[in-house]
Amino acid sequence: MQNARLLRLIEESYLQGAVFDQPKLGMVTNITAKSVRSRLSPYLQKGIWLPLLEQKREYRLNRIFRSTCALEELISGKSNAEVMSEFLYNENQWESIKLDFVRAINTAKCGDKMEQTDMHPEIAAEYASLAEKVSTQSLSKLRQEFMTYSPLLQDEPAFNLLTVLQEEHNFSPAKARAYLRMLQKHAEKANQNRPATSIIYYAVSDREPPGKSLAECSLIPVNLSYVHKEDEALINPDSTSRLKWKRILRYTTEAKSQGAYLSQPDLAYLLGVHPEVIQKQMQEHTKVVVPTRGNLADMGPGISHMARIVELYMQGYTETQIKYRTGHSYESIEAYLKNFSTYVVGLFEQGLPKNLIRKAIGKSMRVVNSCARLYEKFNTTSGRL
Repeated sequence: MQNARLLRLIEESYLQGAVFDQPKLGMVTNITAKSVRSRLSPYLQKGIWLPLLEQKREYRLNRIFRSTCALEELISGKSNAEVMSEFLYNENQWESIKLDFVRAINTAKCGDKMEQTDMHPEIAAEYASLAEKVSTQSLSKLRQEFMTYSPLLQDEPAFNLLTVLQEEHNFSPAKARAYLRMLQKHAEKANQNRPATSIIYYAVSDREPPGKSLAECSLIPVNLSYVHKEDEALINPDSTSRLKWKRILRYTTEAKSQGAYLSQPDLAYLLGVHPEVIQKQMQEHTKVVVPTRGNLADMGPGISHMARIVELYMQGYTETQIKYRTGHSYESIEAYLKNFSTYVVGLFEQGLPKNLIRKAIGKSMRVVNSCARLYEKFNTTSGRL
């Protein structure tokens, strides 16, 4: 996943008229500059064009795009699965590349200008050049094979739309895909109000209770500042630890403010790291309650966020200090303290059993047990809320 993101970011930026330098690329992907060089090396050795600032001359001359190199491998006899694995393409990306190759062939055959297509002229020129090296008979076979409909994953919205276009409106597979690409471009243009450095991510609603299957949970779109100007101050060629931690806090806090919770797997995906990296970061900052779904919905292994806030307050920390340590807003801190003192303490003093307290406050038994320990710990003359 990390390598695929690196390659895609380099290519997409170049096709839009810009190039990364290695420090900025590492900042975006949470990978050190040394690791970036190591990960790109195998693809550079294949003769692939991966434009970066201050790149060696040998990596700038006589190069072809990754997609062209992948098509060459397919034409030489490798299977689709082998090519996708070697060049890090998913099924949708690979099908799109093959269709673009056919479009480039047809455009060149008709004598049309490459500028009339939506392909980058350099890519279209490489595809046309590759087609000239293939015999007419083989080219015809490839064209027929590439235009054959290959089902997408059925859980993707694109699959449903393509199915409707073909089955209910008699679109050909190629026409349906072209129509879908056109809609995607219109959607991108209509989304110009969103900051260029942010992304839309679907996260679990904060109204979903713990224990509910993820497949049954309601997902809502949240706007996350994927890259922020403050990230640049954290660029370090030898370590991305501080950058990762800053982003963990930013992503989870922004999601929470929009009514959703990110989980550790969500964070791992967004940062392009293994979930164990997220766990390690949290273990190194135990004094901060990160507003993940595991913490805020009381599903994680750590101390409840309510119990943590109450404990800090009873230890004499101000609400401002608690806000800094936990990442919660003043409103949330006050609500937790009020709920604990009004409901939890009151229910314990009324002698209500723990299982009924759990139902009454709508929290997990782990939270109730944490609250019970706090109640017993601070239920003294000098320690009452």
